[in-house]
Amino acid sequence: MSRPKRRQRRKQHHGQHPKHAQRRRDNYNARRHAKTRAQERYGLELTNADLQTIARTISERRSRFVAKQPLGREIHVLTHQSVKLAVLYDPNNSVVLSTLPSEHRELTKRGIALADPRLAALATLQLDE
Repeated sequence: MSRPKRRQRRKQHHGQHPKHAQRRRDNYNARRHAKTRAQERYGLELTNADLQTIARTISERRSRFVAKQPLGREIHVLTHQSVKLAVLYDPNNSVVLSTLPSEHRELTKRGIALADPRLAALATLQLDE
């Protein structure tokens, strides 16, 4: 005679699910990383509100889509505070992960120049004087 299957008890947890807490921490680290890279690469002091504005600009499709990356991440180019930025964006969490340098391989492969060539000419004029 066969024995009836024993059912597994479902683990009970109280409060928030641990995955939600992990996602919140990951978003915090991503925002911090994006801010430091924007400071290093573009000289911009971005705030959390700026990052939310950038993410909203991307989600409303007012940016230029460049490429899809592994894990579903996307590269977008947009103008923020009159500076042209390349941004790594995670559409699953709607968060900006990083700001990319102008010599990033996806940008150079597609011929996207973030710096305006006219500004480079102005910089050389200022150096000559």
